[in-house]
Formats: sequence, structure tokens, C-alpha cells
Amino acid sequence: MKIDSHKLKTQIIDKLLLELEKKSWAVIQNVISESEALELIEDIHKCISMGLLENSQIGSGDNKILNEQIRSSQTIWINRWDDSPTLSKMYHFHKHLMSELKLFFRLPLQRFESQFAYYQDGDFYKKHRDQLNKTKHRQFTSILYLNQPQSGGELVIYSKENKNVIEATITPTPGKLVVFISKDIFHEVLPCQANRYSLTTWYRDDFLIPF
Repeated sequence: MKIDSHKLKTQIIDKLLLELEKKSWAVIQNVISESEALELIEDIHKCISMGLLENSQIGSGDNKILNEQIRSSQTIWINRWDDSPTLSKMYHFHKHLMSELKLFFRLPLQRFESQFAYYQDGDFYKKHRDQLNKTKHRQFTSILYLNQPQSGGELVIYSKENKNVIEATITPTPGKLVVFISKDIFHEVLPCQANRYSLTTWYRDDFLIPF
């Protein structure tokens, strides 16, 4: 029997939206293949070889600071989505997902921003929330995992009802996508014991102001 890929995609997105509405977080498997995940890891390695990754900071705008007691990893913002076929595919995926989130939750989502994250042995990110106190434009967060570390690097999701109660501990695997409501979900990355690669995206309700 022939599988209707569009219908299957719609069913997966519908399930994601319902889970987000119910518990403020959800997981989708196999958003990309393992070979596509490897292609994105190669993109990260190119950035590393060119010295483009920066130590991760916390805060926003002029208030960004480096605090390795809270966050230890390296990141790079994605400014070009045409550097590889898989990156281009992810651009269209995020564009589609943003439109579905916008329609379902009736929020004025305007754009998304993404960055590669590279965690090495010992790196971590302590409990935090993605929607900042002073700038509340991040409405949804998605994390696409590109590999499965041999040990460590799990994502801990805390209950939206009680930020001190662990609701889930998610092991990174290639192609797994975690989505959550940025203002509701406290989360953390447990210390890594091997390299961990991911693509994080935030869906925002503000416009990008040109320089």
C-alpha cells in the first residue's frame, strides 16, 4: 500500500501541536535521516576548522555575558541556509512548522532564528528558561539532535506546573526533534561525556530590525 507522505507529515504535526497544548513540550522522531544529520555535523566541523564558533553566553543584547558556571558549550548563528542541501531542507521545515504553530496557537509569529550548538566532554547548560525576563519574543523552542553521545548530554524537561519536578529526561538521537513553549518549560543539558551536536531554533513574535 502506498503511503501518503503529505498526510503522514500532517498527522505528525497535528500530534505535535496537541502535545504542546497539553503539556507544553513534545517530541518528533526522524525529522531527518542519519545521513542528513551527518551532513549537518560536517557543516559544524567546517565552522570549527574556520574558527567561527564562539563560547556560549547567557542573557540577550547588551546584557549577554559569559558564565561557564551556568553554560559551557560553543555555538554559531546560522545566517545562510543554502550552505548545504540538508540545511536548506531545515529552513523549509522550520518555516512550515512556524506557520502551523502560528495558526494553531493564534500567535503573531514573525520569524525564526537558529544556531548550531557544539558540546564537548564536560560541557553542560544548567536549568533555565528560553524566554528571557526583559525580552519575551521567543515563543517556541525546537532542538534537533544530530548525534547520540556515548554518554551524557541528556535534555532534562521540568514540569510546567512545577519547575522543580522532572517530567522527562530525553536522550539525543539523530533526527529527534524536541519542541517546547519557551516561557513554560525550564530545562537543562546534563554534562556531556562525548561530543554532542544539535540545531536549536527559536520562533519569535518580533521583526528583525535591519542595521
